[in-house]
Amino acid sequence: LINLVVQIMYHSKTGEFQLTENGGIDFLKIRGILFIKIKKAIGVLKLQTINIKSGVDLHFIEGDRFKTSLLTFNFTQPLKNPEASYNALIPAILRRGCNRYPKTTYLNTYLDDLYGANASYAIKKKGANQIVSMRFSTICDTIVPDLKPFSKLCALAKQMIFNPYLPNDEFFDEEYVEREKTNLIQYIESVINDKKEYAKKRLTEEMYKGETFGIFEFGDIEEIKKITPESLYEYYKNLSHRGLCNR
Repeated sequence: LINLVVQIMYHSKTGEFQLTENGGIDFLKIRGILFIKIKKAIGVLKLQTINIKSGVDLHFIEGDRFKTSLLTFNFTQPLKNPEASYNALIPAILRRGCNRYPKTTYLNTYLDDLYGANASYAIKKKGANQIVSMRFSTICDTIVPDLKPFSKLCALAKQMIFNPYLPNDEFFDEEYVEREKTNLIQYIESVINDKKEYAKKRLTEEMYKGETFGIFEFGDIEEIKKITPESLYEYYKNLSHRGLCNR
């Protein structure tokens, strides 16, 4: 990781760049092209890992040179059907709201108040595993020590993941589930419009037919259609208590 402060000025008349350096770099100036050679890298961040319990690890990187803090929850599950469809749908429901902020508009307003904090999710496939990631980021507490936005965002992340919005205290909101089912189905159907991704998907399905690796990480349309608010919440409860998340 490099700690450099560089100012670049462009002269429109000559078509040349000029560069002022701070941090130890060499530069070569040629008309229209700028080459920079790094002389020295300052500091290396160290990854620390703490085992919380069986199947749950905390990976921690501490540094004082960045203005943004990031918290990621990675839920790792073996790729299987119909579980893959449930896993792909759950983060979308969790992103909709929690007990404290049951409506998505309320949740987004609170995120905006934390200096434009971001809460997002991603679905990935790694080998025979499906990884569901929930990501939360905002500016560091050291930037605004009185507000402590990242500490508040961590508390919100806990609410969103472990205390989702349950209108009847029994299962997920039916409207949220139906909307997110539709969104997920539309995404799967839209893959055909991206020829590169569609070719990759079909090749994997044919080469690994009947095998775990051949399962699409976003699930199966017919399996998604069968999911109900009740069945999704039951699956979520088993997932959250199974100790399969690396936090």
